[in-house]
Amino acid sequence: MDSACQFFTYTTDNFSPAKYRNKCHLKYSRTLPTPPVVKAGKDMVSGFSRKLCSLFSIDRECRSKILRDIDFPGSDIEQVPAPSPEHCQVLCRAHPRCTFFSFTTASYEASEKYKLLCFLKHNVEERSSTRKDNVMSGIPARFCKPSNACATLTYENIDFMGADKKVVKLDSPATCEEACTADPDCQFYTFVYNTITASPKCFLKQVITAPLPPKIALKKDVVSGFHLRSCKLTDRGTVKWPTEEIAGSVEGPKCGLVRNSKEKVLGGRDAAPGAWPWQVSLQLKHGSGRSHICGGSILSLRWIVTAAHCLERTNASDYRISAGVVKLSEAAQFHEVEFMMKHPDFNEATFENDVALIRLKTPLKYTGMRQWPCEQCVSLLVRPLCSHLMVSRVISSLDT
Repeated sequence: MDSACQFFTYTTDNFSPAKYRNKCHLKYSRTLPTPPVVKAGKDMVSGFSRKLCSLFSIDRECRSKILRDIDFPGSDIEQVPAPSPEHCQVLCRAHPRCTFFSFTTASYEASEKYKLLCFLKHNVEERSSTRKDNVMSGIPARFCKPSNACATLTYENIDFMGADKKVVKLDSPATCEEACTADPDCQFYTFVYNTITASPKCFLKQVITAPLPPKIALKKDVVSGFHLRSCKLTDRGTVKWPTEEIAGSVEGPKCGLVRNSKEKVLGGRDAAPGAWPWQVSLQLKHGSGRSHICGGSILSLRWIVTAAHCLERTNASDYRISAGVVKLSEAAQFHEVEFMMKHPDFNEATFENDVALIRLKTPLKYTGMRQWPCEQCVSLLVRPLCSHLMVSRVISSLDT
């Protein structure tokens, strides 16, 4: 079992060209909370939540091995925005293929898009080096002792741009860091000092850290999927729900997997009955009838997750859920909606935080056509919607 593998693609017997058949491609994507853009700024301070110290810690001995004004050219596998060479070293440590790295500082003599970048590299045969001003290079710190250095590490005149979760008025970088650390969802922040036109502000920030394939494409004769490390095997070799909080004593199908043993590709063909048992139809009342407007996923017998933009009306009685069918023309199990809850930070203009929860008046019946995905998926779907306390209450009530 590869602990770094997050998802995979397998090429079947019929894949073309033939030399690539029956091969399993193990894949990885970065899950460390990383600012989407890092730029040099003025009158600002950026930093990370102290909750992330165990992820970003580098001891003094390892930091001293970073080479100044040295570039390791070529062999790039990924370019990641980073505020410092030490942070770049942490990113290299986390990537299973990274064997060395180079980092460009804010003073690097190039266009702005090449400054404050971490170049992760892979080459097990050789590592050439050359002198270059304002470039710093090193090797991953996989065997270094832990440190608490990140607890006080801040970046003066560095802006972590984008990924704003909340803006609060605070008077110092220290109180901004405290606010980020206290917020269960905040991963990093930027504090902007008082200016002529604006008062001090603290920008709390959050990015998605779930393993996400960078690209998904329709392809014949391949099968793709995610790891099952969060699922538990029973004595009979089937997969059981990770917690009884969500599924009770019900034993479901393989956790979060479709049930079709044929090709699993995106788009282009009808779904077989029971292939996607957590899928439902959200329907809106109009005139004397109802019409499908959006899809949704079953979280439990009474909870559905859908997109916030689908809930344009505020009256829950205007909506209902249809479950257990693959065609809207088929006789279905209908359930009226008791109440709805949109993400409090949903932005109708940008569709940021486009997620909502729906509670049904009556519980669904558990069948092969109506099931829910694994608990890991439930956490990823629900956690962005609410505060940590609210999520705990919602998840603990999913079976009621």
